[in-house]
Amino acid sequence: MVFHILTSSFWLKTCRCDSTTKHNISFRWDSTTSYLFKKPLPVWIYGQSFFKVFISKIMSLRLARLNIIMSLRLARLNIIMSLRLARLNIIMSLRLARLNIIMSLCLARLNIIMSLCLARLNIIFRYNVVLISENGIMSLVKKNNQHKIFNLPIIFLLFCLFYLCSCNNFGSIGNFTFKNSAKNTTKTTNSQLQTKTPTPTIQTAKHLETYNLNNIGNNLPEKIKIAIFLPFSGKNKDLAQNIANSAVISLFENDRFHKLELVFIDSKEDPTEQKQAFQEVINRNIKLVIGPIYSNNIANIEAMAKEYAITVISFSNNINMLGNIFENGGGIFVAGILPETQIEQIVNYTIGQNKRNFAILAPNNQYGKLICEYLKKFIKVRNANFITAEFYNNEKDLEKSAEKLVNAFSLSITPKKDQIINEEDKNYPQVILIPEAGKILSKAVATINNKNNKELDLKIIGTNQWDDSLTLHDSNLFGSWFVAPEPKKFQDFEKKYQQTFKNLPARLSSIAYDSILAFSEIAANQNEITANNLIAKRKGFNGIDGLFRFLPNGAVQRNLAILQVGINNFDIAEPASTRFLNY
Repeated sequence: MVFHILTSSFWLKTCRCDSTTKHNISFRWDSTTSYLFKKPLPVWIYGQSFFKVFISKIMSLRLARLNIIMSLRLARLNIIMSLRLARLNIIMSLRLARLNIIMSLCLARLNIIMSLCLARLNIIFRYNVVLISENGIMSLVKKNNQHKIFNLPIIFLLFCLFYLCSCNNFGSIGNFTFKNSAKNTTKTTNSQLQTKTPTPTIQTAKHLETYNLNNIGNNLPEKIKIAIFLPFSGKNKDLAQNIANSAVISLFENDRFHKLELVFIDSKEDPTEQKQAFQEVINRNIKLVIGPIYSNNIANIEAMAKEYAITVISFSNNINMLGNIFENGGGIFVAGILPETQIEQIVNYTIGQNKRNFAILAPNNQYGKLICEYLKKFIKVRNANFITAEFYNNEKDLEKSAEKLVNAFSLSITPKKDQIINEEDKNYPQVILIPEAGKILSKAVATINNKNNKELDLKIIGTNQWDDSLTLHDSNLFGSWFVAPEPKKFQDFEKKYQQTFKNLPARLSSIAYDSILAFSEIAANQNEITANNLIAKRKGFNGIDGLFRFLPNGAVQRNLAILQVGINNFDIAEPASTRFLNY
């Protein structure tokens, strides 16, 4: 129809608008248009409305096309910008990640170098531990079931690593280089004078490197040397190593002013070799010695210690070694817990619990007989009753001795001739002292319980030998009493020791720890440590085993507690005193 409308306009001659009609339009046609339109066409086709609609349609199509084109171009531009921003984001992220990695590596490298430097200085300056043996330097950190403190091959590799790190352009980190800045000048407006700014000093590896280790401590004050004189070879080497490790831990924890130095010397086991080993102590001018372990070894070095005024802290509790404090400043201290102190305290506590009839089952040796004499002494002082003493030579005699002890009794009356003794006149044991430990203790208690046919109410008591984990594993000992230091501090020490050396410390190791603690406190205020210095501190020291002090007769006085065997732990029946008794 649009085609016909457009072709019909070709013959259009005239067109005028009638003034009388507002919306209608009339046309004049020539004769040639009669075959196309026999009737006049509708007004909406040829009027102004037709052209408005026609133009509006065309403009709408063009605007729609333009809108689509612009939308596509904007979408394309948006995609391009998004891709470019994403690419830029990825590039920046990668660069930041790279920079982060570079800075992390540089800081890690710097940290390793500084740590090695500090560790090196720490080893040399603070923990100056010298280990001496027959074959040269010993080691003390545990590795592959061997206790060692410093492993020389590992230290050598660490120093090689430090040298390589420090020699390879330590002054540069990543792409940044530390250089001495140029000298800056500042002009003053009033005097027009130039002032030079001092050049900052940049510390590099060369400033930290020490090329001669032998000269590193020449300007430092001389340290107080302590000889750890223990049998690092032979059958007791594990015990010696255990005690030495405890001394090292104590040095690290208590030597705040870094004035002590440990020298580990193998004391050997042969008496002749012991004297030769102690000569090494004299040659190195060492005045403090921790060791030996056993009292029979003290006699081998006693004369040499007295001649050279050497102070010896032994692990023995043999009272025959008391009284060896020399006038020249040296002396021999018996640092073990004295049996006399233990028996006195356990007897006093037991009598305080209304148990007054005592008996003892002890080994047939000097120690067993000595404990028996102390028991009789303090029972007599407290006006209690001593029933009987049974001794055994070996485990076979133990059963017979235990049976005799359970059936033994004393009379509360003085019987007359042909007088019948009633059961009420008999005093059976209420308390049995067994100065043993381990498997023999367990067997002795089990035998006593089996032979107790009269079902006597027996309380088993013991000495500090019971302070062992095996005691807790014996149900027959549940509720028994013994005398020993309070266990809390030693249990804490056990945890630290196990974390460091992967095994448990020997109970004797607390003596080594406490000795180093005492030396550290004396060295904090004085430049030398002698026997007189130790004795002079009357307030004593607070160590793993509680309060202790050195007495003028060579004994080490300790405040002990009464412990009761509980379930998986030792309960404190009577705590240790916080004050020393006067002797």
